[in-house]
Amino acid sequence: MVNIKINEAIDDAFNNLRIQWKWFVVIGILLLVIGILALANVLIATVASMYFVGVAIITSGILQIIHAFQLRDRSYVLFWGGCGLIYTIAGIAVIADPVMASSALTLLLAITLFCLGIIRIWQGARSWHYAGNGWIIFSGILSLLLGILIMSGWPLNSLWIIGLLLGIDLLFQGWLYLLFGIAIRPKNT
Repeated sequence: MVNIKINEAIDDAFNNLRIQWKWFVVIGILLLVIGILALANVLIATVASMYFVGVAIITSGILQIIHAFQLRDRSYVLFWGGCGLIYTIAGIAVIADPVMASSALTLLLAITLFCLGIIRIWQGARSWHYAGNGWIIFSGILSLLLGILIMSGWPLNSLWIIGLLLGIDLLFQGWLYLLFGIAIRPKNT
């Protein structure tokens, strides 16, 4: 009985998606176009993404400050308000100098990839007796090499790495939406 209701709920949800298939296609095409534009000028895409990040950080900071003054226990107001203030200042710094922010973010990305590569290689070697450990090691080597590659070109590559990754992600998301919309469209259209 419960399985039947779950299956009916899943069918209803899928049918609601199917009705909206054209929106998936339209969004997919828009994301593809934006992705192509981002890849055509990765510098502008990098700076634009830094402005977006800056606004998001400022918004988060302001919300934290507002939340701090809503607390009943006033001993926490200074802590939460201070955290919100730090966020707000960081967001203003990102907007004031998006090139420096992209440089810092690119370095952080390189260090993260480098460290993840080492951890994956170590985990894959440690799991040598499990099937698929070679893929873990391979993934680790790729992450490690990508981290080294980004570090070796830093800080000059900071002007295009974020924009490049954003453009690639937008292309993949665009294809996902487009192909999903086409896959779920009703058969009679």
